[in-house]
Amino acid sequence: MRKSKYDQSSLPVQDSKSIDSDDNISKIENRVDFETELVNLTNQIKDIKDVIQELKQIKAFVDASVLTFEESAQVLNAAVKTSDNISDTICHAIIQTENTVVNVKLSDEDKSILTEYRNKLIEEEKSLFEKQITELKTLHTNHWKEVHKCVKSETSFSLNGKIAKCAIVGFWILYAYFCLTLGGLIIYMKFF
Repeated sequence: MRKSKYDQSSLPVQDSKSIDSDDNISKIENRVDFETELVNLTNQIKDIKDVIQELKQIKAFVDASVLTFEESAQVLNAAVKTSDNISDTICHAIIQTENTVVNVKLSDEDKSILTEYRNKLIEEEKSLFEKQITELKTLHTNHWKEVHKCVKSETSFSLNGKIAKCAIVGFWILYAYFCLTLGGLIIYMKFF
């Protein structure tokens, strides 16, 4: 080939044989590229089919889960109804029990044991009551001793306002409590 004056290329001009071999090489390269692309596409199609199969399995699992969830909801609803029935039944049984008359027959031995426990309880209550009365008496005595000390020391004090009201109310509450406990002991000792 001739070189034109307008040709700016610095490459040497090739002849037609060389062009044909280049074309053949490029065709072969195109075939190789096509075959590798075909293999790649085939592999991708296989991967897509595998993914589709996995998605079908996941869909089946989700469908089974939804079905199980619906069955569980039905079971829970039945359990709620049953629990309502159970509570109603328990309430009904309690009402029937309250209305039932119970007759108990005790043997002489059981009666003696019951009397023994009753007497033991009375003695324990009596000792606790007496202990409480002695504690109250000592508290009362100590209080009046303190009052007498204050009076003998010739010091004066005055209670004004809220403090006076609280002191008076507290004194009367303690006095009433003392009288009630002493009166309760007297009544208790009279009847037992």
